Amino acid sequence: MPTTVPPDIQQVCTRFVTTALSMDTTTDRGPADARTRAARAYGVPELAARLQGHGQDPEWSLLVAHHARVQVSTQPVGDDPPPTRDDAAAAGVHAIRVAVGAGTWRQQLSDTVAYCSLRRGPEGWKITDLSFSDSPSTTGAGR
Repeated sequence: MPTTVPPDIQQVCTRFVTTALSMDTTTDRGPADARTRAARAYGVPELAARLQGHGQDPEWSLLVAHHARVQVSTQPVGDDPPPTRDDAAAAGVHAIRVAVGAGTWRQQLSDTVAYCSLRRGPEGWKITDLSFSDSPSTTGAGR
């Protein structure tokens, strides 16, 4: 039987991923701004410093051209995460992204799956690391 992620851990990962992928070209200088915002809000202090140079997104120029922001909806990933220990946990989130721009412009962006590593500290669960993977649904199956 697959293990389930405790709700508080899943919630931190979901909030982090939603914030990290919610870019807004009218206020952000690049995709790294959203990831840094997420790290500051939901991550350990060193994560924000590590993510400042990251955030390449091949769709950024398209988003800028349309003065777009990215809306993110999520669902938990249930693919057998490692068991939660006293101070370490993991969770995954499938993120569906839609760019919404000036006028009526909308563009479905590729889905992604994000895996969060978390550590419990005095302030609760914080993200220590993350990785992104292509979502199987972006291959056209089930879409």
